[in-house]
Amino acid sequence: MLAQAPDDPGALMGLGEAEVLLGNFEAALDHSRRAAELAGERTELKGRALHNSGIALLLTDRAKEAEMTLEAAVENDALSWRAWNALGRARDAHSEWEKARDAYERALALAPREAIVLNNFGLSKLSAGDLEGAARLFVRALEVSPDLATAETNLRLSLALRGQYAEAVAGVDAENLPDALNNAGYAALLRGDYAKARMLFLQAIDASPSFHEPSWSNLRFLSSVEQRQAAAEGTP
Repeated sequence: MLAQAPDDPGALMGLGEAEVLLGNFEAALDHSRRAAELAGERTELKGRALHNSGIALLLTDRAKEAEMTLEAAVENDALSWRAWNALGRARDAHSEWEKARDAYERALALAPREAIVLNNFGLSKLSAGDLEGAARLFVRALEVSPDLATAETNLRLSLALRGQYAEAVAGVDAENLPDALNNAGYAALLRGDYAKARMLFLQAIDASPSFHEPSWSNLRFLSSVEQRQAAAEGTP
């Protein structure tokens, strides 16, 4: 299509979407921006092109620019839950939790059963320190999509961060148990529960049939934290 009509905004937009999926972000950004410029009064097409530009920017660590582009995307196509979801992610990237919440709520108003939005909103709440709210959203994501592994991992992390370590590793199969125990241990470390963190890291090592580098690395990090704390307190 582009060979015959190099300025066709629909073809440019479609090419940009394909390039994002292929990981060719700079080309995606170039084609999507051209599509947005050429879209004219075709607001839905312009919104899709701007959304795609925002995703390319977000995936290349240009969150503030991505936020501005995605705001323009939803101005042109306010019914795109994907654009609202991406806008939430862009705002999360620079810790604008309240503004991110508004974007996720708009996305869920349009697509209340989209597990990806529920999971992303949960991550946003987790980062903002709302552990209970995060857990509720991860549960809702799993109710919609029981096989969404990221939501299950995030739910277990949110439970561990609340000190519910047993619940955080309950029902995990043997293959994934070392990682689950390690994640729970790291949550305990973040909570300052060093004794529990050490125990969970050691359990992860015992549960692994081979060398479990994350747990050993976290054990070393925990030891360094304890040493610095002891030095600060003047403990021999």
